[in-house]
Amino acid sequence: MVYWSWRSLNNLMALRAGAIRFNTDSSQMEIYDGNQWTGVLGTSGVLETGGTRGVFHGGGDPADPTLDVMDYITITTTGDATDFGDLSSNRRNHRGNASRIRNFAGGGYSDSAGAVRNTVEASIFASGGGSSSFCNLTASRYVDAGGGNNIRGIHAGGHAPNAPTLAGSIDVFDTSSGTNAVDFGDLTQNRADTGGTANKQKFVCFGGITPSQVNTIDFVTISTLGNASDFGDLTAVVAYPFGSSSSTRGVFCGIAPSVSTICDKIEHATLGNATDFGDMTVSRNAGASVSDCIRIVSGGGNVPGSRTNVIDFMYFSTGGDATDYGDLTDIRSNLGAGSNGHGGI
Repeated sequence: MVYWSWRSLNNLMALRAGAIRFNTDSSQMEIYDGNQWTGVLGTSGVLETGGTRGVFHGGGDPADPTLDVMDYITITTTGDATDFGDLSSNRRNHRGNASRIRNFAGGGYSDSAGAVRNTVEASIFASGGGSSSFCNLTASRYVDAGGGNNIRGIHAGGHAPNAPTLAGSIDVFDTSSGTNAVDFGDLTQNRADTGGTANKQKFVCFGGITPSQVNTIDFVTISTLGNASDFGDLTAVVAYPFGSSSSTRGVFCGIAPSVSTICDKIEHATLGNATDFGDMTVSRNAGASVSDCIRIVSGGGNVPGSRTNVIDFMYFSTGGDATDYGDLTDIRSNLGAGSNGHGGI
């Protein structure tokens, strides 16, 4: 295997698949697949590459309260999203999880009558196309928190089918086996209209209603079943937040009592209150985010008086105001998302 320096690679006219470099901006080894550079996230002598594909799925638009559409983007570039395929069923107010291989959509409801689902479906990041049934949650739920790492997918809280009943339970499923979810533990308080994200070690659940809006952040250690503990507080109370993580930093978007541009951040390794990270390009809530180790990319959501298809991005390492990325294929909110390079991979 040939090892190249950053400077020599930049001077080459043509790169070969398998070339390796050290990215001084992200402090990470990267491998070239013939088209693009991808971060090397593995340890113990095994190279494991986190991907660069993000998928946005489901939601609702002004003409259709529940959708089955899936869009995808390449997180490292910019431009409009492209059709990825269809969910096996319409979903809105559901949540996404992702492993390195699979993109998951779970829970939510499937029609204008609000039939709440307990099913999880999966699609393959590398190939696209339609999704198919994967497993069942322990109970039907919607507007919950979703996240996890490469091995485990987590759903927490949400509304039970007989809303306004609030759930505090946490479900966990294996991202490779397709066996049904089992009980993980409980949040510190029942909550819905909440957000979730994770790195490899921690899943965090942030904001939501209890039934009043809250600013609390819970966390669990993904490898160990048990009840959640307090992590800290957001900068404001919020409902319908969304976000994603790098391996070290979680970013939470739409942090305000109503639609907002405000984003908060936490450091996964250190318990404590969130701090300001920057602002999105539009005020919104009920959007969705995907990420790799460098960027968080957010799309869709409710904007004042309407919905949006705007996608924008921010850099985990620096924060600051977001930059326009492109547009989803449709205006929609209350959607889910997953990426094969997020902090849990």
